[in-house]
Amino acid sequence: MTLLPPMSSSRFEVQLKPDRRLRRQLQGGGALALVAGCAILLHLPLMPGVRLLLLAVWLAAAVRELAARQRHAARICLLGIDASGCLYGRDRRGRRFDLELCAGSMLGARMAWLRLSFADGSHYGELLRGDPGDPDWRRLQVHWRTSHLRLH
Repeated sequence: MTLLPPMSSSRFEVQLKPDRRLRRQLQGGGALALVAGCAILLHLPLMPGVRLLLLAVWLAAAVRELAARQRHAARICLLGIDASGCLYGRDRRGRRFDLELCAGSMLGARMAWLRLSFADGSHYGELLRGDPGDPDWRRLQVHWRTSHLRLH
């Protein structure tokens, strides 16, 4: 067992950079779900007009969801949690904006699924991969366990 260096409590801040590869994999999974949904709808034992209507609704909703996910991902280049437990994001220009953590967020030893809400009310999910030896990942886990993150 390796001992990890102690964490400073004076700068108890987390900064995590989202993984582009994980984002692409999530988008790819969404695209596969769109195709699978179309295949299922096309094979339902319904009248052709009803099938086409359901297919059109499914396509519109799925494309809208994938586009929204892409837009929201482009808004966040860095995720952070400050010493008081407030969650924030930074855009490409480095500007900070507040985020809220929503129900359904989960944290494991090496992966986290964060459901985030922007100030404009839109929601977004970010999948993060972490290294238990990384001080920022450890700080995220400490924030999580000590309930410094406010869940909305």
